[in-house]
This record gives sequence, C-alpha cells and structure tokens, in this order.
Amino acid sequence: MVSLAAEFPNDNPALHCGASWVCLEVTGAAVAVREERPRQAPPEPVAEAAAPEVVVAQALVVAPELEAPIEAAPLAEAAVDDPPVPEARISCVVPAGTTLAMDDDEDDEIVVEDLPPLDETACVEGAIVAESIALPAASDDPFTTFLSTLVDVALGAGSPHVASVLPALLLEGRLEQGMTGEVLQALAEAKIASGSEVSATFVAQTNAWRAILLGTSDEFGACGAGMLDEWAADLVARLLGAPSRATALRRELRSRGVAAFGLVEAA
Repeated sequence: MVSLAAEFPNDNPALHCGASWVCLEVTGAAVAVREERPRQAPPEPVAEAAAPEVVVAQALVVAPELEAPIEAAPLAEAAVDDPPVPEARISCVVPAGTTLAMDDDEDDEIVVEDLPPLDETACVEGAIVAESIALPAASDDPFTTFLSTLVDVALGAGSPHVASVLPALLLEGRLEQGMTGEVLQALAEAKIASGSEVSATFVAQTNAWRAILLGTSDEFGACGAGMLDEWAADLVARLLGAPSRATALRRELRSRGVAAFGLVEAA
C-alpha cells in the first residue's frame, strides 16, 4: 500500500506520494525532500473467470408403462476447484420386468426378474444345515415312541448327526457313514459295531427290546445285562463320542418316560 508521505528515511519513491527522508551526505542528517507526483489510482480488480460447470451424474430410467424415456435432471453441479462430491446411493423398489438403463453410453441393460421363493432345501452359504432325520409315521407303537425320544435327546445334546443315525441303526441294523474314529472306537468297545458293520449281538438286543416294548415277548435275557434306560443312554453317549455322558443322558431319558423295563406311558 502507498502512503502520502514517508514514515522513515528512504529513497524509494514507489513507497509514498509526498516528502521522503534522505541523507544528502554520507554522515549528514536526514532531511525531507518533497517530490510532487500524481497519486496512483489503485489497480482495477481483475474479474475471475467463471469455472466450467461439471455434471456429476445423470440417469436415464426406462419403465414399461411409459411411452418415452424420462431423462432425469443433473443431480449436482460443482466447480473444478470445489471439493469432490461424495458418492450417493439410492435404494428403491422396482416392479418385476422393469428395465433400467444407467447411461446412454452403456450397452448393457439391467432387467429386474421375478425370482421364485426359496424352498425348504435352500440354505444360506456358511449356515449350519441340520441333517435329514427320517422317522416312521406317528403311531401308537411304543418302540417308535422310544426311538423318537432318543432322537429328541440327541438333538438336545447338540448333535443332529447322531439324531439322523439312530433310525437306521435301530430299525435296520445299519450304521450310517461319516462317523469319526473316536465314535467308532467307542462303539467297538461296547461291541455295538466293528467299523461300519453293526454286530449281531447289538441287533439281537435291539430286537429283544422292541419285542418287550411291543408286548410280544417277556424274555429279558436277550436284552443284555443293562436296563432299557441304561442301554439307551450308553448307546447315545457312544454315538456322541463321549461315553462319560451316559449318566446325564440316562437321567434325561428317565425324565422323558424311559424306564428300566419299558416306557412309563406304556405301563
């Protein structure tokens, strides 16, 4: 900024428009020297050039019920030096069969299809799917009631796999695949199965208990040394790979009506 007169000794006429303080001799005192000059008008402000307009996004929507496409207005405009505009996401419900074209330059179109509902066999990736458990139809058969109780106890113990194995084991004398080495060893120790082959002794015990529950026999000798709740609890515990859980499972079975020589409901 240019002042009317110098405020300190100098010889620069560009700093003021009036008197200036100068030293006429090397060691002389400063004296005021006035030089008349016209005042300089302040420079005219330079108009800034208008920033070019920038179209951030534009969308084109084609709906089947409209005769012509509707071009939406630009979502936003910004100058070149302005901060970037954050990306916006818009969610909407589109009827099935609607075609969406996002831009004139895009060749591909998005078609919203009406997908059929998921059936019972569908599952979400990463989810735990319970194995299929095939039980006989509900009836007054005490052995079926007994088998259903064992399946329910296995599910309560957190093992759908064991629950799915029990029907084939007790009804058909067949051991399903997928048993771990620990389970196979536990079954072998009780002479229930050797590898994947069910022993004849276990099949005979199962048939004997079935005859007792159905009332067609009263011969307990073929059932083995254990009682019904003890025999069933030991079987489920070994299928779980944890024979030590037999005592707790036996209490659970007794609370559900599985007694020493039959079912409480059938007594």
